[in-house]
Amino acid sequence: MIGRPLAFLASIYPKILLILALTYIVSCSGEVGHDTPEPLFEWLSPERTGVDFENRLEFLPNFNIYTYRNFYDGGGVAVGDLSGNGLPDLYFISNMGPNRLYFNQGDYRFLDVTEEAGVAGTRRWSTAAALADINGNGLLDIYVTNSGKLDDARNELFINNGDGTFTEKAAVFGLDDPGYGIQAYFFDYDGDGQLDMFLINNEDEAISGFDLSNNQRFERDFLGGDRLFRNEGGFFRDVTEEAGILSSIIGFALSAAISDLNRNGLPDIFVANDFFERDYIYMNNGDGTFTEVAGDERVIRSMSAASMGSDIADLNNNGWPDIYVSDMLPFKDERIKTVTLFEDWGRYQEKVEWGYGHQFTRNVLHLNQNGTHFKEVSRLTGTEPTDWSWAVLLADFDHNGFNDILVTNGLVQDITNVDYLGEISDQETMRAVIRQEGVDFQQLIDLIPSQKVRNVMFANNGSLNFEDITEAWGLGEPTFSSGAAWVDLTGNGALDLVISNVNHPSRIYRNRTLELYPERSWLRIDLEGEAPNTQAIGAQLQVWGGGQHWFREHFLQRGFQSSVEPGFFVGLGELSRIDSLIVRWPDGRTSRVDDLEVPARLSLSQQQSEARSAPQPGPATFEGDARSLPSVKLRVSENSGLDFRHERFRFSDFSRDRMQYQMRSTEGPALCTADVSGNGLDDVYVGGARNQAGGLFVQGDDGRFTKTAADVFAAHRSSEDIACVFFDATGNGLQDLYVVSGGNSHGSASAALLDRLYLNRGNGQWEHSGQPLPLPARLVSGSVAVAADFTGNGHHDLFVGTRLRPFAIGVPADAYLLEGDGTGQFRDVTAQFMPELTGIGMITDAAAGDLTGDGQPELVVVGEYMHPKVFARQGESWHDISAELGLSAYSGIWYSVKLADVTGNGRLDIIGGNHGLNSLLRGSPERSQRMWVGDFAQDGIVNQILAMNQPEGVFPLILRHDLLEEVPGLAEKYPDYASYGGQEVTDIFTPEELEAAILLEAAELGSMIFINEGEAGFRAERLPLRAQFGPVFGIGAADLTGDGRAEVLLGGNLFEVRPQQGPYDALRGTLLRYDAAQEKLVSYPAHASGFDVWGQLRGVQIISGPGGTLRVVAARYDDDVLVFEVE
Repeated sequence: MIGRPLAFLASIYPKILLILALTYIVSCSGEVGHDTPEPLFEWLSPERTGVDFENRLEFLPNFNIYTYRNFYDGGGVAVGDLSGNGLPDLYFISNMGPNRLYFNQGDYRFLDVTEEAGVAGTRRWSTAAALADINGNGLLDIYVTNSGKLDDARNELFINNGDGTFTEKAAVFGLDDPGYGIQAYFFDYDGDGQLDMFLINNEDEAISGFDLSNNQRFERDFLGGDRLFRNEGGFFRDVTEEAGILSSIIGFALSAAISDLNRNGLPDIFVANDFFERDYIYMNNGDGTFTEVAGDERVIRSMSAASMGSDIADLNNNGWPDIYVSDMLPFKDERIKTVTLFEDWGRYQEKVEWGYGHQFTRNVLHLNQNGTHFKEVSRLTGTEPTDWSWAVLLADFDHNGFNDILVTNGLVQDITNVDYLGEISDQETMRAVIRQEGVDFQQLIDLIPSQKVRNVMFANNGSLNFEDITEAWGLGEPTFSSGAAWVDLTGNGALDLVISNVNHPSRIYRNRTLELYPERSWLRIDLEGEAPNTQAIGAQLQVWGGGQHWFREHFLQRGFQSSVEPGFFVGLGELSRIDSLIVRWPDGRTSRVDDLEVPARLSLSQQQSEARSAPQPGPATFEGDARSLPSVKLRVSENSGLDFRHERFRFSDFSRDRMQYQMRSTEGPALCTADVSGNGLDDVYVGGARNQAGGLFVQGDDGRFTKTAADVFAAHRSSEDIACVFFDATGNGLQDLYVVSGGNSHGSASAALLDRLYLNRGNGQWEHSGQPLPLPARLVSGSVAVAADFTGNGHHDLFVGTRLRPFAIGVPADAYLLEGDGTGQFRDVTAQFMPELTGIGMITDAAAGDLTGDGQPELVVVGEYMHPKVFARQGESWHDISAELGLSAYSGIWYSVKLADVTGNGRLDIIGGNHGLNSLLRGSPERSQRMWVGDFAQDGIVNQILAMNQPEGVFPLILRHDLLEEVPGLAEKYPDYASYGGQEVTDIFTPEELEAAILLEAAELGSMIFINEGEAGFRAERLPLRAQFGPVFGIGAADLTGDGRAEVLLGGNLFEVRPQQGPYDALRGTLLRYDAAQEKLVSYPAHASGFDVWGQLRGVQIISGPGGTLRVVAARYDDDVLVFEVE
């Protein structure tokens, strides 16, 4: 719809293509509460403060949003004591006018001293300001980055003369860079005691002019590429290339953040890149060079598509700095549907193939995992949407002891409004704006819609529990905000806010924490560094008290084009004393203060520090982690012989299930184990993908695996092996193998959907039984098989579950009970023994075990939009007893289930792997996650309407153009995107249409354990937080430590998800064990347990090894099988 008008416009006037193509690519591309009785922030009017600055933009025929892409980006603000009176002053960037300096007179009153100070600037387009002591004389200087095409745009450096005046000396110091400057960051990267400078630039090149298949990342661009300058005693030399910094035109950086990400004492660099290039992480090698690591998916995978502002700080108080990046995802459905487009699956895959990484339109929160990798958890925390966002500031604004998140928002005109793009693509509109003398840009711009949006404040309640508290804290005024800085304007220990707005007066907010929460304490530390780094940039602070730990870093340039006040600021909750604090100075020396009464403001000097090292950080822990190391450790076996790599069949579910948001053809491989050779050691079968044979690996006495019977399994390589089970089907004492065929890539009449029974004839001989299964030759997409004597005839029977109905996802599928006769033959007895299996749902997994203690096995079945169902034999048939056990309330999107005695009480508990909490999908008993399934277009095709819960209602996830392609009858009702935005499912479809559809609901999306308490029933608990970062597909359980309680190993992830919803990739291998003292499961991170499984885990089995040892086998989709030794 947009592509053809773009081509038309390009043929008429090339400059129009710049903005249209740009907008198309951008848009596609312990807990403490906050019950604030009064607003935390008070807005102080210009009349009260004397600050009347407004970043006013004016249309110029040759310089406007159509001719300069960053026209509406706004300007920054910098704060610090520039006058020498001990109070922080304010410096505002004006894009088109003079920059302004206000000296702090005390009591929130300021004086405009711009003219006499000589800091207005001489360039015609400025972007950002950074404060730093450039010449090492103890005074803060001002560095201004300039850009645009109105003049030479060289950056300016205003050296502080100490008398209220400044002298511009950028050329003298080698800092008059002429590039498209966005912001400068001052820090000492090489440890020589002098401040160096990292500069990000953003080239004003038409995005439509790039051939993305030709990745230019390693081609250097002088004006548009990022630069690193080394301070060599007063002159800054460009060391970009020799330091290993990328400096390409395609970076389009909008912000950066400096932090010691791996806590080795060296500052690293994060760069947030706009448009199609991925973000960068430069790890400091300590020898003057950096290594860029964000290209390694195992380090960081999901990133923002249009990364804007960024900041780094410890958000969960575990001592490790986390990364937060803003993007452009609105938080209201109305704007999601009108100003946001998402890349389709094909375009996303192309960009990944071309090396741009995995990018998605949402804010991201990268949780630091010991400096080695990051987990993206913005959807878990609810911090992924904030609208068209700019600055990010992480700080504790209410002194509850946790860093909050401020995001500034707004674009003067919605250049990505889809209706607007359609309107200006109309030929009649084009004739009206294109004249003989050129394009009437003013008329084009007047057509662009404009809507102010509020900024967003996420209050941190601890345990990664964030709350949008913007309105309650007094920050809810809609505007067009850009740069922002936190600052203690009166020295009372509370952080005030200064926010720059476009075409609207800047705003100063007074922090009222001391009035509203007098019981809360705080700590402020002023730093006196040794020259030339007199501000001690790069210093680190650790504080201990009340069993808690706080970590801070001293870098001033933060958020977006702005600079915050020097010093450390820490909120301490209700502590009255801290045990100790340690400042690590940039040279590695430390200063320590013990037993300090708080609140307090200290001044520490580097000259008085000691040559002692700072304590090393502890492991990156989460809420729910164990307090001690596990008594068991797993180690990857390097030479197990189980050499099998699952190789995915290249198929896109979205090509035929066009209203689906995740693939269901990627849920293999199958994994099952048993002793098939009779030597007392467990052997392994790993299923193949479609067009890949599965493999049977027999374990020898030396622990090495050997592949066997390959020809037998190769005969059925056209099938997708989803699940398998070993059992004795013939009664000869040997383990036979049943393999479930499934997936979502086959047609409904494909013989490749038939399951297979392989009979073990001994001596390594196997043969296919030839019986079409499940009976009578049903062509279904299977998901699981469980073997047990369900009918009581003394032979193994089979429960076989169906995953889905091809071309009808969401329509409940059947499951089957097949009775074995002990000779390898089976008959369907579902109607006789388990009639409730008909139309049971979308089954994903099942398990059998004695849950009730009656000596008979029960059958547990889980699936998508189902509650865990427990079937028990009652007389001659089986019935669902889930309600009696208290499980019917836990409808979820379940992917896996395991039965094990986790508590050691002799009863089997139920561990359920669910969708997880790190998702746009959200369900609760009060408002369940929903999907409607039906023929909404009345064309014989089954459609799915996946809903998204928001505070305002239940909205369809699907975008208007996608919906109209499948249900064209709605075009008249929704003639444009504006009419569709904000429409709930019940607005779009009639009650009769929804009544005729199937409604699927999930009230609980967290992975759970149902603890078996005997006659008292089951006690439901969510698994620890570490197990909630993604969908759990694989669960293994066994007593690894010999204490009578089973440990649990789990993992999952799902990468094949539409970009709008985004993949689930934050769950790595996790070990859980029951802590009897706490009476709950606790988690162990991968670095502690050794169970580090990257990728998409699909199955975990714990097997016997030589000499009574235990081993763990982990199967992954499209990846190698891993074998771990248990030590």
